[in-house]
Amino acid sequence: MTADTLKRRARKGQLRVYRPGKAFLSTLADVWVMVQGTRMGPPPIASNPLGLSTAELSHAALEQAREALRRREEQRIEDDWERKYEARKAAQAKTRPPRTKGRD
Repeated sequence: MTADTLKRRARKGQLRVYRPGKAFLSTLADVWVMVQGTRMGPPPIASNPLGLSTAELSHAALEQAREALRRREEQRIEDDWERKYEARKAAQAKTRPPRTKGRD
């Protein structure tokens, strides 16, 4: 990689540079990050920290999505039941004559 390429990448904001004095400096780690960010082709496969296969990870994600859907459906049913209950109670209150104290 030439100095001109590094200067151009620094001006584009793709390379982190430091300026402790008059010179522009960068680290090998910053150059490596820039190279990884501009690499063509498929990204390198990162191993997962749990040591699970891709199929196991997909299965776990699917189970998590199913569980969230089940909870959402249960909440919807509960809300629907509560709404119907409140409507029934309101309808009964309208049809019932008002309570009066006994006449003595």
